[in-house]
Amino acid sequence: MKYWKIFLIGAMIVSLVITVNCSKKEPTEPTNNAPNVPSSPLPSNHAIDQSIDVDLSWTGGDPDGDPVTYDVYFGTSSPPSLFSDNQSAITYDPGTLDYNARYYWKIVAEDKQGAKSEGSIWEFTTEKATYEETHFASGTYDSIIGNFYDPDPDSGAPWIALSATDTLGTMAFWTFHGLSQAVVETLVVGAWSYDDGWDLDGEEYYVYHYPDATWHYWGSSDKTIGSHFFMASGSGVEEYIRDSDGAVFLMLKSSFEDISHIKFVFCQEVGAGKR
Repeated sequence: MKYWKIFLIGAMIVSLVITVNCSKKEPTEPTNNAPNVPSSPLPSNHAIDQSIDVDLSWTGGDPDGDPVTYDVYFGTSSPPSLFSDNQSAITYDPGTLDYNARYYWKIVAEDKQGAKSEGSIWEFTTEKATYEETHFASGTYDSIIGNFYDPDPDSGAPWIALSATDTLGTMAFWTFHGLSQAVVETLVVGAWSYDDGWDLDGEEYYVYHYPDATWHYWGSSDKTIGSHFFMASGSGVEEYIRDSDGAVFLMLKSSFEDISHIKFVFCQEVGAGKR
């Protein structure tokens, strides 16, 4: 009887040991998470007027705390090309950039397990050149409408007397060539003239606006000054330059019953110079 009790107890112990051993789980490898998606770019996306010496920076890291390396893609076309690979820094110096240029860039992060996270393509535009470039357009006297004195060959054309006494609304027209929409920021028209009159408003300056095919008023000279040099400038100036040949059309109009002697007219553009 004692023998069976001992046997039964021993069997139970063996069974318990086997059960405990079978319940143990094999250790598993921890799950690897991909690096954080690169974000918070500097310069910010669509930033403008950035220095040509700007550095790139971003936010990275890894949710598991793994070391992360970065590939930097950069260039003036989209998608940008690989410029730097396997770097640990979250900054990049692209060197001296071009003025007034658009750049695209992207960051790809990779952890030590080979998991990757690709950021968005960002872009920014650099500042315009800090110096100015001026272009003068050559002018051609075209025609005149209304009462006037013919250009004086001895003085050099055009020497035109607009709106002689008792006549209103005389208009003279010029065409200027040699301007470039790629450079222009400010467009200036002007004339050296002599006014015989007493009114404040002298000859009026109109420049042809191509989008709406109308003459836009830019300003008028002061007749009380007599001999003077007058200039007027306009905004949105690319719309005053013809695409096909860079031509600008100027009209001078005198709407008063006295005389405006036009000796010289000019047109120039001022804009960002190329590096």
